[in-house]
Amino acid sequence: SEIVAVGYLLWCGIWDFKKKYIPIWLVIVGALLSFALFFCEAFMSGKWEWSKALLGLVPGACLSIVSIVSAEQVGLGDGMVLLMMGWMLGIKVTIAAAIFGLFFATCFGVVNMIVKKENLQMTMPFIPFLEIGLLLTLQII
Repeated sequence: SEIVAVGYLLWCGIWDFKKKYIPIWLVIVGALLSFALFFCEAFMSGKWEWSKALLGLVPGACLSIVSIVSAEQVGLGDGMVLLMMGWMLGIKVTIAAAIFGLFFATCFGVVNMIVKKENLQMTMPFIPFLEIGLLLTLQII
């Protein structure tokens, strides 16, 4: 599941970097991938870990709620991608990757504000930083 998650995030990250949004069809592809992966792993192992999968949805649900409440100051696509990641990898990996991703995004934003004289209203993609956070998390865990 880690390979699928890394590949999916790479695809989303490239899209997010170029376009600064995640299209709904890419979210649907992620949902189909994550559900298919869950059912394949459950069928092969004989273990149906519903609690792990459902608990993994919490970080993405929280980010999606923040997106809706903040009138998309944080992109809804970011929350949806985090949902898919949580379903595939569980809550521990997802939270760790999100924390690392937020750290790297913050560092990039601060440097960008200093060097390019950007203001706080600048838009920047989050998924590429989430990808870096996931790769770092997978190396640590």
